[in-house]
Amino acid sequence: MEDSDRRTRARRRFSVVIPQLVLLLVLGFYRVWTASAQLQSLRAAAAPGGRSRNARYLGEITNAARQNAAGLVESSEDHRHCASIDNLPPRRRCEHARLHCKNGRSVLNYVSLHYCALDQRSWLSVPLLLAAVLLAFFCLAETAERFFSPVATLMVEMLSMSPTMGGVTLLALGNGAPDVFASMAAIGGGNSRIGLGAIISAGTFVSAFVVGSVALVAAPFSVKPLPFVRDVVFYLAAVGLVFLVYMKGVVTFWQAVGFVSFYAVFIVVVVVMDLAREAQLDHDQVPQKLVQAGIDEIYVEADLLGFQSSKSQLFQGTSIRSMLQAPLHVILRATIPEINPFNWSRAYSTANFVFCPLLLLVMFRSMIPIDHPVVFFASSVKLPLWSLVLVQNLFLAAAFFVSTKQPPESTQFPVAFMAFVMSVLWISFVASELLGCLAALGIVLGVSPALLGLTVLAWGNSMGDLVADIAIARAGKPEMAIAGCFAGPMFNMLVGLGFALVLHTSYLEPPEYYLSYHPSLLIAFGFLFTGLVGSLLVVACSKFQVTRTWGLCLIGLYFIFTLVSVFSGTLS
Repeated sequence: MEDSDRRTRARRRFSVVIPQLVLLLVLGFYRVWTASAQLQSLRAAAAPGGRSRNARYLGEITNAARQNAAGLVESSEDHRHCASIDNLPPRRRCEHARLHCKNGRSVLNYVSLHYCALDQRSWLSVPLLLAAVLLAFFCLAETAERFFSPVATLMVEMLSMSPTMGGVTLLALGNGAPDVFASMAAIGGGNSRIGLGAIISAGTFVSAFVVGSVALVAAPFSVKPLPFVRDVVFYLAAVGLVFLVYMKGVVTFWQAVGFVSFYAVFIVVVVVMDLAREAQLDHDQVPQKLVQAGIDEIYVEADLLGFQSSKSQLFQGTSIRSMLQAPLHVILRATIPEINPFNWSRAYSTANFVFCPLLLLVMFRSMIPIDHPVVFFASSVKLPLWSLVLVQNLFLAAAFFVSTKQPPESTQFPVAFMAFVMSVLWISFVASELLGCLAALGIVLGVSPALLGLTVLAWGNSMGDLVADIAIARAGKPEMAIAGCFAGPMFNMLVGLGFALVLHTSYLEPPEYYLSYHPSLLIAFGFLFTGLVGSLLVVACSKFQVTRTWGLCLIGLYFIFTLVSVFSGTLS
């Protein structure tokens, strides 16, 4: 009986992890196939007898691909154009902001708010942007603590995952998948926005500053030796692999495929180790499941209810917090399914059918536009995609409202999984808007592009990891948070960068291109190696105890990295 339960838990665990990896692979190689098909059609049009404008267009496409490939180790071209906006005549700045200052992942163009809507009045735009930044931080904290953390903890326990496996799968995939999708969509559209420098800098931020913050919040706590060593060593090996490719100066198609395959091997090793851990459990040991039949389920739901009603540490006890919390919770509950039957609401559950698919459309608008025309009945009738989705959602919501009048007896796994996906998308969405606000604020205040890229943009790109990992640590899962701190950046580097390189090399003939050298990348690699090796040695020497002292050391290491990088950028 116990062997049957173990096999069932293993199947459920694979049913969550493997489909996410398969989805990433399918979407990534679909972008490769469509890009290659487009390039082949252009070559056919440019064949003898078909040359002319199409041939010139083919040359432009190939040149653009090569320029985008070089952009992997540089900042976005649009960002550099936007940073020089004050060098233009005042009458041209508004148009320039609209063309070159739009952050591809944020919904609003916050730079154009200053140069167009507010007519360059800094005394108005700076307070508004600061208020938007504070609001974004508040939304991130509320979403992470009240929605993401409980549902992530629940899913880990429902799947009988170890904390480290939950960190390297759910946390890493949850925090990194939106970035990878956005990167693939941007590259597929001919606009590379995920650079090697940004990925390595973000990895330094997460492995140093975020790990240090988790240590300050939850330390002292212990980590299991073998999983901790495995995660750090795999991340070190991945960084070393990328560093060797960078020093070689050329990337081939199969090297890019190797990056993605390396992370797949890591996931397989994690799953095998977790299954081996379960096999070693004594037969008389009670399985540590969160959701069980009978009275245990009542205690679980009561605990979740108490956690849901606990106050956030940010803005606690202030009237401003209360004013912001009420409308925010209405929006979040309408788009994130409720995992606690005691808090179940028929109205909110009905609203989930309407708004969850629409939010998915908005979040993945870079993959397919929300107004994409869809043929409806007759070929001459085309309706926007969002309208068809909305009509379908309304019918489903009406059917649910009529047929369902009582809350479920227990939390269903599909509901928990959907709540996890939606909370991840909300964190990604708010983090993207926060990044846009911070970048606009830096440009308005005249912060240099080098300092802006090394500080504000790096922090904004990793803000989702910061709030999610801290929320998980506060919920009593610091080991899971630490595992996510190493697996998350590794996922972004191997899968995100790997897919980007696969897409770029598929455009080029031969399928390789050269990387440009920049000293700031060597500094980032050096500090990333230092932080990882330091964590491995210090935690091991402390009998695998994470202390606040080491957390402070890691935060200090990141500030030293920032100062050295800014000084190096100023000299260069």
